[in-house]
Amino acid sequence: METYAQTKKEYPEKEIVEKMKQLNKILDNLYWYDRKVFDLISNGMSIQELSNQTKISYYSLYNTYRNVKKHIKNNLKWD
Repeated sequence: METYAQTKKEYPEKEIVEKMKQLNKILDNLYWYDRKVFDLISNGMSIQELSNQTKISYYSLYNTYRNVKKHIKNNLKWD
């Protein structure tokens, strides 16, 4: 039986750097609001905390974050 560690694919540093460039380009092309919500939540702020601070609906923030992740996943392809 194979474990995750045995099947995990290693990527060369050059390929990772290229993917990071692609990710930055994707994020740069997002609407400012979407980019900011994604950045704050990705850097450790909870959706609830952000909702409380901004008075923006939890579900609105959740959907924005989810849609940005989906956009990144669809536009950043790993082999």
